Amino acid sequence: MFVVLADLYHRQEFLDSLNRVPNKKWQAGIPKCFEGISINEAKTLFHKSLSNLLSPPVKLTGETPVYWNWATERPECSGPETVRNQGGCGSCWAFSSVNQLSDNRCIQKLDKIRVQLSEQHTVSCDPISMGCNGGQMQNVQHHLLVTGTVKDSCIPYTSGVSGDSGKCPSKCKDGSEQEFIKSAKSENICTDQNSIKVGVTKGVVQTSFHIYTDFMYYINGIYEHTQGYKEGSHAVMIVGYGEENNTPYWIVKNSWGKDFGENGFFRIVRGQDECGIEYSCYLITP
Repeated sequence: MFVVLADLYHRQEFLDSLNRVPNKKWQAGIPKCFEGISINEAKTLFHKSLSNLLSPPVKLTGETPVYWNWATERPECSGPETVRNQGGCGSCWAFSSVNQLSDNRCIQKLDKIRVQLSEQHTVSCDPISMGCNGGQMQNVQHHLLVTGTVKDSCIPYTSGVSGDSGKCPSKCKDGSEQEFIKSAKSENICTDQNSIKVGVTKGVVQTSFHIYTDFMYYINGIYEHTQGYKEGSHAVMIVGYGEENNTPYWIVKNSWGKDFGENGFFRIVRGQDECGIEYSCYLITP
C-alpha cells in the first residue's frame, strides 16, 4: 500500500510540475489507459532501448499537400476503430509493423475491407526479435518481407494479457492451415522531413521515438518533451502531418488503445527530430 501511495504522490507531484510549465503546446493529465496502474507497470509498454539497425536510406521527392491524415482520408483503413492495444507486452515493434501492413493493404485496396493481420504470430515467430522484450524495426520489416504473417482470426493476440511471447504455432487456433501474407518492399525513408511527408502520402509509415517521463502524461495537443528522464523507446506509425498556430506536427497512431491521447493517436512537433522520431522510419509496400 505504501508503494502505491508513494507512486500516486510522485505522479501527482510530477503532473503539477508539468502544468506549471508556461506556453506548453499540449495538455498533461493521467491518460485513461494508465489509471489504476503504477508508473512501473506503464513502462512495460515500451523498452529501455529499441535498437534500430538502419537500412540504406531512400530519399523520396515530390510535392505534398499542406495537411494529410490517413485517419480521416481513409478512416476504414487507419481511423480510430483500427487502433490496437498491445496490453502488458513490449510488442510495439510488432504492432507498428503488422498494422502498417494491414493499413497499407487497405489503403492500396488490396483487400476489399481492412484485414487485421496477426501481431501475435509476429511476436511468437520472428526469430531475431525478442517477443515481449523488444525487437528491431529493420528485422521485423525483413521478417514480413520473407515470411509474412497470418490473419488475426487465425492467431489472435494473447500476449497482452499473459505477458508471454508464446511459442510459434504451426497451425491456426482452430487447427486449420496457415495462409501467409507478406509485404512486397520496405524502404528507410528518414532522409529528411519532405521524404517522410512524401512517404506518408503513400501510406502509413513505421517509426520509433524516445519516451520521456512526461509523455506518459500526454492527453492532447502537440507533444514536445518538457520534463523528465528518458524512460525508453517505442515504435509507432506516422499517419499524417499538419500545422497548428505555426507549429508543424506529425499525426501518430499508437498501440495503447483508444483511451490514450487523441482517441489512440498523438501529435508531436515536426521538423526538429523531436525525441528521435525522424531518425529511422520505414514505408512498407504491400
